[in-house]
Amino acid sequence: MSESKASTRSFGSINGKDGLLARGQPIPVPPGIRTLPLNKGLEALVFVPRNQPMGGTFDCDFGTCLDDAGNLRAFLIGGPAPGNFTVKRSEQFDISDAALLPSGDLLILERSLSWPEGLLVQIRRIPIEDVRPGAVVDGPVLFEADLRFEIDNMEGLAVHQTPAGEIVLTLISDDNFFPALQRTELLQFTLVGP
Repeated sequence: MSESKASTRSFGSINGKDGLLARGQPIPVPPGIRTLPLNKGLEALVFVPRNQPMGGTFDCDFGTCLDDAGNLRAFLIGGPAPGNFTVKRSEQFDISDAALLPSGDLLILERSLSWPEGLLVQIRRIPIEDVRPGAVVDGPVLFEADLRFEIDNMEGLAVHQTPAGEIVLTLISDDNFFPALQRTELLQFTLVGP
């Protein structure tokens, strides 16, 4: 494989003018993506709308891939300022998904699994203006739960706004074909506050 082909992947239409008929277009990605360890690849992929800071950018977060300082590696692909950034690791949490709020802020769904603590889930809010090449981003925890709250291995996060203006967070888990220990769950919460 040539060097130019090794550094591109298909991430979909950049201009969006074709809607559902759009065809994927190869775009340059950082070389670090190709060197990720087995089963430690992209966990979250968010497209930032053009009307937001960093508009036209794909935000790619890695679940358990740490930099030398112990923070979670992430990339900005395409858009006005592509490059690398990191997410300050919160205890032993790893990223499992991310989504954008209507304000543009980034929500990061994280989980932690250990024998002493069990399964823990949290959602952090990262101001979108903090996300830029070279930055180490962090934000407040909006939601946290453990197995006492009937959660499972939450792997997906989506955000939508109702006609009444409420912002709803939807979380999903799957049983990984192991129903004796895990469940498939769909949870929804209304975000309270700004």
